[in-house]
Amino acid sequence: MLEILHRETGVVLARFEGSALSGVEAAGALLRYGRLAGHDLARADLTNADLAGSDLRGACFADARLVGADLAGADLTGADFRGAILVGAKVLGANLTGCRFDRADGTRATFRMSYATGSPPSFADAKLPNVHLGQVNLPGADFAGADLREANLSQATLRGARLVGTSLIGAVVANADLREADLRHADVTFAFFREVATRGALVDGALFGGTTIVATPELGGVVGTPSWVGPMYLDSVTLDALRGEAPGLLAAFTLD
Repeated sequence: MLEILHRETGVVLARFEGSALSGVEAAGALLRYGRLAGHDLARADLTNADLAGSDLRGACFADARLVGADLAGADLTGADFRGAILVGAKVLGANLTGCRFDRADGTRATFRMSYATGSPPSFADAKLPNVHLGQVNLPGADFAGADLREANLSQATLRGARLVGTSLIGAVVANADLREADLRHADVTFAFFREVATRGALVDGALFGGTTIVATPELGGVVGTPSWVGPMYLDSVTLDALRGEAPGLLAAFTLD
């Protein structure tokens, strides 16, 4: 029998038969502040489970169902969520150091204020439309091939992040740090950028069209040649900076 204990008091939160939790049915389980580090929860059903504040370091949630689950404040260092379903999950203020969310479905999930203190997390090929990544501190995170349509990246720190081939269609990127990020072949059509640090970002083949860019004078410091598939809408601050730093780009822009 396996027991899940409260990480601080040692009180038993749940008991399960067997030595692993793989495939366990625990929908709605109250496991707040639980000690689950290193446990195998692959393919487990944790729909609406409360795992807030839990120690989940190195735990395996591969292909698990975590729809609406609460992981706020959890330590997810090195945890494996590859292929997991996290639709509407609350991953607020969690430690995502070395976490793997590759191919996960995080539609409408919130990762607001989550962070990494060492190895950056990976969201490669993840499905993340309407995800909330506001105020995250995830430099170097891997979002290659991910679907971030209409995502909220307000105040996100993603310096050096890998966004190759990422869909950012209609995303809101405000007061964010994308310096040295790799945006090659990303789709930022109809996205809204405001006060975004972009110097050194790689933009070869990135798709711009119907994109609004406001108060982002560092736009002239991007590296590479993007693909213009439609008009751009710039404010006077950004336009004036481009006139002085990258006049060759102006032919691609339309001032609204």
